[in-house]
Amino acid sequence: MTATTSLPQRKRRKNARKTSPEPPSTERGKIAREKFKKATAKLLESKSYRELTLADIVRTAKFNIATFYYYFKDKQSIVREVIQDLFPHDSLVAEYRSNSIALDELFGIIFETTKGQTMAYSQHPGLMRSIAQLADDEPELAEILYKRDQMWTELIAEDILLRFSANAMKPEFARALAELLNGNVKSFLTDMYVIRKPSLTQTFKSEDEVARFLAIFWWRALFLSNPQPSDLGPFDEFSRLMQTTLE
Repeated sequence: MTATTSLPQRKRRKNARKTSPEPPSTERGKIAREKFKKATAKLLESKSYRELTLADIVRTAKFNIATFYYYFKDKQSIVREVIQDLFPHDSLVAEYRSNSIALDELFGIIFETTKGQTMAYSQHPGLMRSIAQLADDEPELAEILYKRDQMWTELIAEDILLRFSANAMKPEFARALAELLNGNVKSFLTDMYVIRKPSLTQTFKSEDEVARFLAIFWWRALFLSNPQPSDLGPFDEFSRLMQTTLE
């Protein structure tokens, strides 16, 4: 009887998909990873999340699918990172939350926050439109956006309670005001850069002006007054609003 020869174990393919992609350990790897993310962001300017395919991403990034799986688990994971990269101003959270911030320093932080949001909408209007559709297409990604949005709402509410503690403002009222502020900023930026309403695009000359306008609105809503004259920039019209009183 002939002995049965065991078949050699099949070697794991070198480029097989990794269940837990590794962070890049070389500069070349970091560059490749960024190219994938830039390709994804570019594609989402004209495609919805549902229409986007991995074939689109690897073709635009000029790599192959095996390289993609070396750095990312799936389409959702790379889109998640693209979304998170859109809002670098989130690093201001710790600074904003600090109780030691003087009132005369607060406007600068509010302005940096609105500037970050403004740049995200200005540079990636199509992507912002795609993100708005995620609630229907990908609930898990929509949850990331929701949590990020809640973070800022809670942060604004905390600051309102801190600065108006002497008035014993109710927490639920502070939160409602924070939701209103946050929602108005997002709605304005959507109208400005995604819908591109002529009444807005013809009014503002730059992202800096838009961000400053929003920061002044934010300040006035919180303090019922204008920030320092030097913070008004080209919007000294706001100072005239304070001269009008109700009869």
